[in-house]
Amino acid sequence: MVLTIPPVEAALWDETIGARYVETVLEYSAPAYFKGLADLVLPLPADVDFNQGMTRTVYCRFLRQEAPGSAYWVSDFTAMELITPLEGTYCARLFADSCKPTSALPVSALPF
Repeated sequence: MVLTIPPVEAALWDETIGARYVETVLEYSAPAYFKGLADLVLPLPADVDFNQGMTRTVYCRFLRQEAPGSAYWVSDFTAMELITPLEGTYCARLFADSCKPTSALPVSALPF
């Protein structure tokens, strides 16, 4: 099946979406590269900071209790091994097991 795109539609795409893609690549590639290089020398986060990130950010969507009533919580990213990353990016499987935080840092798993 051959799809013929009208020239007006192609021009509109180039002016809007295509232009944004070009702008993004030209403006953000170099800063992102240098920020990534600087990140290599940063120390690993402390346990408190890591727990904060895993329990109070978007990652808590993947947080679940190990078993009903258990004091342990699990973030399971093992499905990442099925992903073929884009060139220049990295992803790896991860299984993080952590103890339930104190009441000062409440945790609730978000439903899927």
